[in-house]
Amino acid sequence: MSNSADQDNYVVGYTIFCEDIRHEVGGKDSYIGVHKGILIAKDFPVIIPRLALSINVREPRALTRKRQAPMKIGVYLPGHETPVTEMLVPVPPEGVISNRLDNLDDAEIATFYTVLTSSQNVQIEQPGAIRVRMNYEGSPVKCGALFVQGEQADAAV
Repeated sequence: MSNSADQDNYVVGYTIFCEDIRHEVGGKDSYIGVHKGILIAKDFPVIIPRLALSINVREPRALTRKRQAPMKIGVYLPGHETPVTEMLVPVPPEGVISNRLDNLDDAEIATFYTVLTSSQNVQIEQPGAIRVRMNYEGSPVKCGALFVQGEQADAAV
């Protein structure tokens, strides 16, 4: 088990890649057609008809109090160094931070954010990874990847 002091020092992100995200009664989300890390394409280029991402970020509350800039999240396609889409998670207003964080007990040491995005007809030109990256106060944070490969690569394994 990790030390809680260690958890107060870093931000963690992960992404669920799927075909659709449905919003249910009671504030729940249902993920439809979840990809399990690898998407197999018959050939390239390939068009992904629907691609939805649930990007989840855990920010230690000590860092939430200190953060000065929005978190910038980018989605990158294989072969591209510039993001196809970018999202900002703003700095929470000071009153919200104080009211929300001061009432938490020690078991609730972090603030959680979820950013949902979806696209249609995403064209992938070559094998590689669809990457989700975040800029947090000038430092890069990896938030997940979905590997896209051809059938031939799968047959060789």
